[in-house]
Amino acid sequence: MIFLWGNILFAQIPIQDISHINLPVKLNGEWGFAEDKVLLPQQTNTITKTLYLPQYLESRHGPKGVATFVIDLYTTPNKPLSLDFNPLVNPWKLFIDNNLVYESGIIDSKNKIYLASAKRQIANFTPTRHKTRITLWIANSQHRHFGLGISPQIAPYGILESYHSSMTYVNFALISILVATGFYHLGLFLVWRRDQAPLWFGLFLLVFTLRIATTSEKIITLIYPSITWEMLTRIEYISGYLTLPLFIMYISSLYPKQSNKIIQLINIIVGIVFVLFGLFTSTLFFTSSMPITEIIIIESVIFVSWVLYHAFKAKEPNSTFAFITFVIFAGTIIHDVLMFSKVIDSTDDWGPIGFIVYLFAQAQILLQRYANAFHTIQKHENELEYIISKRTGELKDLLSQRELLMRELSHRVKNNLQFIIGLLWTKRVKASDETKAILLSLQSQIQAIATVHETLCEQPNISTVNGNHYLKTIIDALQELYPNITFSCTFGEEGLLSLDDTISLGLVVSEMVSNTVKHVYSTKSGTISIDFEIHNNLAKLSYSDGQTQFQNNDFLKASRKNKSIGWSMITELIHQLKAQILSEGNLFKIQFYTDKTV
Repeated sequence: MIFLWGNILFAQIPIQDISHINLPVKLNGEWGFAEDKVLLPQQTNTITKTLYLPQYLESRHGPKGVATFVIDLYTTPNKPLSLDFNPLVNPWKLFIDNNLVYESGIIDSKNKIYLASAKRQIANFTPTRHKTRITLWIANSQHRHFGLGISPQIAPYGILESYHSSMTYVNFALISILVATGFYHLGLFLVWRRDQAPLWFGLFLLVFTLRIATTSEKIITLIYPSITWEMLTRIEYISGYLTLPLFIMYISSLYPKQSNKIIQLINIIVGIVFVLFGLFTSTLFFTSSMPITEIIIIESVIFVSWVLYHAFKAKEPNSTFAFITFVIFAGTIIHDVLMFSKVIDSTDDWGPIGFIVYLFAQAQILLQRYANAFHTIQKHENELEYIISKRTGELKDLLSQRELLMRELSHRVKNNLQFIIGLLWTKRVKASDETKAILLSLQSQIQAIATVHETLCEQPNISTVNGNHYLKTIIDALQELYPNITFSCTFGEEGLLSLDDTISLGLVVSEMVSNTVKHVYSTKSGTISIDFEIHNNLAKLSYSDGQTQFQNNDFLKASRKNKSIGWSMITELIHQLKAQILSEGNLFKIQFYTDKTV
């Protein structure tokens, strides 16, 4: 209300009745207002303007300056009251009637020095009259906001203090949980680095902890009482800039198929740019970027919702739970954005509450994720144990087979060497020295043959062997053993043989030559013809000494009648090869498939 006294126009100071309050009340509505002036309480009667609060002043003449606010209250004398201006980010001084009762920061209007304080303060006073005047100075030179964007609260003494104390304990508990959970997830990442979700979530929690410690109850000022307002504000904004890209990286690592790498990269770059602003520009400059930050927050919420929705549609593990809890968290984020933008008049920061809900949800999701991972590891471990067990059995079978081969080869070598050495020994008894030398030379050749057999026994475990190369090696050894025999060999198309087939084939050829030398060419020289090829997995062996008749029936009859180890071994080896006998005249033929599944 405006009235005229003499030639001077005055505005009646607005008044509110709080004499009967028992709960906190917002001092919103009209206040007396003097722009660019600091008026002492006794000078406030000259105020001619009013201003509706809550309202920021930067839109009127910029973010720098000073102003006086005044309001009258109907109060109950001697009833203590508390007044809370949180989250006022500017330096301020509070007068009750004519007395200065509280100040936060520095207001030097003469030198225009205005420095805010980092400490969270609640002013308390005791009215002495039924009508009490509140005079408030507010100044700014550091922040984009100038003035009371949130309505002050007044309540009987103890109520606001109790709420502040409770919220302090809540924030301490929340910070402790976040720090412990953050380091726990970093530990999970160090244990299993293939999954990056715990890394991003752990970093996000630690950065978000700084955000909570610098807002609302400003817990960081209790931990570091000497922290300046500028440092507090830089930490607050930088932590806010970092939480968005970290959270997006976390969601993208959970559901990489539904995410978008280009949007991820854009958010990371934007976050880095804003962090640099927070580090190297003035607080007035980077706090002015808050409208852009609010847009980025909304964009991030939309993007994460889009990723989670598509993960939900794709029926990704735990995507339903993640989507529902994020919608709740997103609602609290939007509430705080609207509060900071002064769209709604509230001092309640819902973000931490929504985040607590989301934190427990994510802990459950990651717990289930790791449970699935350990289940998969256990499954693979069982499969690996089965493979090892199977392979061990195969190695045991192979070892047994090698032992059998070694026994058979040792038997053949021993028989041959015993026969030859016995013969040589008989000859050497009455031989001249020159003849003894020749016999000794012959003995070393025999030793070379033994070395060939030993090499065959000790060759490494291989799955396949070149058939042509193997037979050439065997025939070379036989040529040294039987120099009076001429070997005529023809090798066709090359192919690979399994180790079992290779050994059996080599023994068939060796035993056939041994029997030929023993029964056909024991006293004379002769020629043995051997042909071998592998075509389309079909191995064909032809053998002829030019004398022995190998008709199929005759051969089988001879095998039954002749009880010698040689013929029995040949028959058994042919059976092991699963070979077919196709003998004609003096030509002995067998054929078998190198691939036993054919």
